[in-house]
Amino acid sequence: MRSLAKNPKVLLTCVALLYLCLFGFTFLRLKNGYQSARDLYSHRIEQLKKAKYVYEEILPGRVASRRTYGVSESGASFLRNENESLHKTLESMSNDWTRQHEFNLKLFEIFGEISLVFLFVLSVFSHVQSERFTRRISILNRKIGNESFQFRAVTEDEFRDIPALRSLAETLGKYGSDQKEKTDRIREDFNEIAEIVDTIREVSHRLNSNISDEHGRLREIHSLANSIRSEISSIDRNSDAYYVLVSSMNVEIRQLDEMMDRIGEAVATSLNRLNSMHGRIETGFQTIQMLAESVTKIETNSREMKLITALIKQISERVNLLALNAAIESARAGAYGRGFSVVAREIGILAAETDKSAKTIESLIQKSIQESNNGHSLVERSMELYDFILNDLESLKVSGDEIGSLVDLQTQKRERIKYSSDQIDKKSDEIYNSIKQHKSANSGMETQISEISSITSESLMIAKSLIDSSDLLNLKSVQIRNSDKNI
Repeated sequence: MRSLAKNPKVLLTCVALLYLCLFGFTFLRLKNGYQSARDLYSHRIEQLKKAKYVYEEILPGRVASRRTYGVSESGASFLRNENESLHKTLESMSNDWTRQHEFNLKLFEIFGEISLVFLFVLSVFSHVQSERFTRRISILNRKIGNESFQFRAVTEDEFRDIPALRSLAETLGKYGSDQKEKTDRIREDFNEIAEIVDTIREVSHRLNSNISDEHGRLREIHSLANSIRSEISSIDRNSDAYYVLVSSMNVEIRQLDEMMDRIGEAVATSLNRLNSMHGRIETGFQTIQMLAESVTKIETNSREMKLITALIKQISERVNLLALNAAIESARAGAYGRGFSVVAREIGILAAETDKSAKTIESLIQKSIQESNNGHSLVERSMELYDFILNDLESLKVSGDEIGSLVDLQTQKRERIKYSSDQIDKKSDEIYNSIKQHKSANSGMETQISEISSITSESLMIAKSLIDSSDLLNLKSVQIRNSDKNI
């Protein structure tokens, strides 16, 4: 009994088991009685259905027999009477079931009241036990809060009737000693953390100043990058204009190259024509020299023919004189001289014609001499002109040779200029590409500078937050130190 008094939970458990057994027994009895009543009710209902079926079969015969005997009764009144008898039968069945199970119902009612009383007692007992448990827990909390809790004999006597609290007290005693050691370690760690926080604070201040300086430098670099970008944009525009000029110059150089080729071909053709003209003019000069010699010979022959005509004229004059003498002599001879006078007359006529022909030949020879003189003067002028032409052709040939050499030199220079223009074109392409690359690199550098600036801004914010966190940690460490001192 003492053990039950010290452990009321066992007593409550036994009472609860006994109560459950009695409640189960009563519930089974009620269930069996209800099942038997239900079976009886079902049996009676079947009997009534059979009786109703029988009544429905015999009802018309009974009504007819009553009418035969003069008894006036309707089918509805008959059914009403039958229903009243059926209700009376059901009420009698219900009263019989109530009388049979009245004890079970009272017993179930008593168990309900006992259940209410048991639940009230159980709640009161639970409240008392909870108050005792709460009081013991508060005592244990006060001892733990004062850090003076150690499991001794007094504590064992206090918690002997509650094994759970006893084991909890033992566990808390061990845990308290461990926590005290850990608290000492944590205090030492907090002291180290306070020193580290001071160091972090100094470093964060330095980092903040350095980040501020770097942020200013990055702003300067960003401004320089913007100026470089503007310069690169102007260089890019100038390079585009220079590229256009170089392209147009290359086109003009190619056109000049084609023109120089045409000029070279024209100069070569002119030189060839000059050479052929020089040869032809030399041939003409030789022909004119031969013509001059021929004119000189003609002039000499004309002079000789003039001498011959003079001689013929003298001969005709003498023949005419002889004819005159012959006529005179024939006149002196008379008849004997007639034939001779005819001959003399014919000779005179021949002499006159010869004189006339000689004069004509003389005039023609004179004209030939004049024409030959004119031709000789023309030939001399032609020779002088040919000399001038030959001299001019020689100078023109020399000039053509010089032009040819200049054209060759110009061709060489053109090749050099073409090579230089190709090199300039390549260099301009390289410069243009390098400017584009530098421009893209500058844009990438600006992006990186912007990213670095944002990173430095974030680093500055982080440094400020680190300073704030270090200040907060320093404040917490000071508070922990003060609380340790107070404890």
